[in-house]
Amino acid sequence: MTTHGTDQPYDPHAAAAALHTARDAQAAARAAQRTPRRYVIAQGVACAVEFGALGLAARDDWWSGPLLALGLAGFVAFMTLMWAGVRHSGSVPWPRREGRPLWRILVPPLATIAAGGLAAIPYGMTGALVVFAVVCALDFGRRAIRTEHA
Repeated sequence: MTTHGTDQPYDPHAAAAALHTARDAQAAARAAQRTPRRYVIAQGVACAVEFGALGLAARDDWWSGPLLALGLAGFVAFMTLMWAGVRHSGSVPWPRREGRPLWRILVPPLATIAAGGLAAIPYGMTGALVVFAVVCALDFGRRAIRTEHA
């Protein structure tokens, strides 16, 4: 029998079994980190409801109370969905690069913020929040369509 740099004999069957176990553990770890698409879609809807309602609440005094309540409900729903996604994945939601350049990860959220900021110039905070809501929902939709899991 041959050895692998130690005094212990090399057992090809034990090595194959250990490699199989390691591959199973890797597959289980990858599966545990995936967030289902429905969470991403629901987060986009909750984000759109939250910021859209808050933006419109500042525009109309008659509907400001119900719209603020709807915005608060959207906020609670969004935070709950974020917590559920983190709990489901078993990790803190940090951008997973998966071989992608960093700019492809950072540009969509920055573009969303920039679109809201540009809308604030002619339309004020109302326009900024409404545009932010729509672009944010579109970004979450793009993410949900682009990948099977978020």
